[in-house]
Amino acid sequence: LNITTVAVGNLTQDDVSVLLSDSLRVLPRATARLAEVVVRKTGGNALFVVQFLHSLYYEGFLRFSLSARRWEWDIAKIRSRDIADNVVELMTEKLLRLPDQVRGALAKASVFGAKCNQVICNILDRGDVLNSVDAQV
Repeated sequence: LNITTVAVGNLTQDDVSVLLSDSLRVLPRATARLAEVVVRKTGGNALFVVQFLHSLYYEGFLRFSLSARRWEWDIAKIRSRDIADNVVELMTEKLLRLPDQVRGALAKASVFGAKCNQVICNILDRGDVLNSVDAQV
């Protein structure tokens, strides 16, 4: 058994700016201020960055303007936004926003560990819960 360890450090402001510019299809200079705020709030932790960006979108802080045909954000509101102290708290908040039926299905599936195969999910599924889980997570 050959195991390779890969050390992944935190993302820099430039890394986050490139991630944002690629995702939002704008030039990096347009995302520099947003990247600075994201790194300050997340410490550059890659998982935290991604989850924080998802939460900004979910809560309407990051939105696509159909009239302007581009992504928009209010940097002042994002700066002043309270955020969980770490990625675990942010993920917990996200899970708590899920409907009760979805949380129940995830709790049952979690008994089977990090992976739950399709057969077990089908046995646990009552109605349209799996489709609801896919849509929510």
